[in-house]
Amino acid sequence: MASAFSPCRCRRCTRQSVSTSHHDMACLIVRCSLLYCAGSGCDRLLLRLHYGDLWGHRGMTHSLLFAGLLSAVLVGMWSKQKTRAAQVGIFVYLFFCTASHGVLDALTDGGLGVAFFSPFDTSRYFFAARPVAVSPIGISTFFSEDAVHVLASEVTWIWLPTIAGFFIVRGLQYARSAQSASKQAPQD
Repeated sequence: MASAFSPCRCRRCTRQSVSTSHHDMACLIVRCSLLYCAGSGCDRLLLRLHYGDLWGHRGMTHSLLFAGLLSAVLVGMWSKQKTRAAQVGIFVYLFFCTASHGVLDALTDGGLGVAFFSPFDTSRYFFAARPVAVSPIGISTFFSEDAVHVLASEVTWIWLPTIAGFFIVRGLQYARSAQSASKQAPQD
């Protein structure tokens, strides 16, 4: 990942664009995208895993299977009172929020790649275009002279497109609601 800031920015704009007003759901969405980062230091220190291991950084926790399982567990835990259609919608949304972290990692210019299909295929993948500068792992190494370069790369390739997408979605929502209101206005 370029840094831990971009998943938060992406999810915040996405959450606002779909008019989710529930604070708990917003926190859950951000946690889904940051869960990957939480283990990047712990996995090496506590479990003695290496970067390229199945459960190492950008491994199993970055896979589509993990995103699906995590989303299903969270829907089961926090959406029991919702209708089946709402549960499916929440699952899909959490899945995309969770999987987006791996997608953003595959756009970076460093590391070993992302194990999207783990555990079935442990190969690591990058996208052909890799414009985002990779952030060093760890807080102490992030705050160096490279931090400005990493953040500038994120702003250019992640934040600005996300904010532009947010305004496009908001504009379309506004246009649709204005159109609906004009159709429902009484005719003279």
